Amino acid sequence: MAKRTQGSSFALREMMDKVRHSSEGVQKNLTGTIKDVKTAALRGLLQGVVIVRRDMDESQPFIPVRNNNMRSGFFVVTYLGEIREGSEPTFNNLAKDAGKLLQSQIQSLAFAVGKAKEMSEDGKKVVVIIGFGAYYASIVHEMIAGPGSAWPTTIQWTRPGSGPKFLQAAMRKNDAKVKAVVAASIKAALK
Repeated sequence: MAKRTQGSSFALREMMDKVRHSSEGVQKNLTGTIKDVKTAALRGLLQGVVIVRRDMDESQPFIPVRNNNMRSGFFVVTYLGEIREGSEPTFNNLAKDAGKLLQSQIQSLAFAVGKAKEMSEDGKKVVVIIGFGAYYASIVHEMIAGPGSAWPTTIQWTRPGSGPKFLQAAMRKNDAKVKAVVAASIKAALK
């Protein structure tokens, strides 16, 4: 009886070793697949950024432009802490506030990098943050005129067709397209 138990114990240990080895292989494959999916999701999101950015220049409301400094301060930051666009804006050097614009861009990028890392929960989630680094970008984005508004009843935008909510409108208009691009990118990675 003792030999039988010993043999059973040996067989059980051997089976447990095989299960452990097999589960380690599954874990390794799963880790690789997750990494591939995250890479594909990031690639898709960055393609989505191109769609949104293009829309702000091609359909109303356009990005308001006085001297092109706000457009030049557009930035893209990933959850990996990468600054994909906006690290070298070409601000109009003739602008009396060029130094202030550059400082604002640096601060906006630093904030966005920190926020992207925080939102990703240490890389568990794929995050991309886009925005404009000009110190006045959020004010211009929210300049809705009319009764009860802080702005005059009419705003003379220097670029025809431009106006408030240009980023928000582009994101809303292209939401389905961006989701489709991200989904296609992930699907391709899983094949």
